[in-house]
Amino acid sequence: MELRVGEGRWRVGALVVWQAEADGVRLLSGSALALVPKGAEWRVDSLGSRARLGAGVWMLTAVRNQGLKVVCLEASGELAAELAEDFGKGKTDTRRLRAGELVFLRPAGKGFGPVLTVFLEELLATSRLVNGFAEPLPELERLRVVAAAQRERLGGVTNALVGGATDDRGFEVVVPRETRK
Repeated sequence: MELRVGEGRWRVGALVVWQAEADGVRLLSGSALALVPKGAEWRVDSLGSRARLGAGVWMLTAVRNQGLKVVCLEASGELAAELAEDFGKGKTDTRRLRAGELVFLRPAGKGFGPVLTVFLEELLATSRLVNGFAEPLPELERLRVVAAAQRERLGGVTNALVGGATDDRGFEVVVPRETRK
């Protein structure tokens, strides 16, 4: 399903459980893609965390530990997380992610985990949130250019895969058997 909000839009997966609200969304399970227009900031709540997305294209997944997995596809804005000691009072931890960077937002207002790099080209090529709709994303060609630039910049890196998060201390990294030494 795609929901247009002014100049922005939400795309949600077929199995997503979410609720649109006046100033944001609650993403309870599944994945969503957010195209946040310039000058805007959108709120995303999971079962255990709250984030604010600045202008850009973001992919979000509600993870088992009640946090969020956030991938920046392209952004000029910041990602902010509300912290536990002042939840709902505006105290935040912020990150400015580059295209192809992933971060887990830990539950219960514990802020961000480490920033990881993902292969943006592969993500764009395989994501149903990007390719599974009749109308292509208006930003798709620009995203492909950004992904090609990322590939050139990275050169050779590991092909380990980032899984989900089952607790608030870390996340799963899967190294395919053929790459282990």
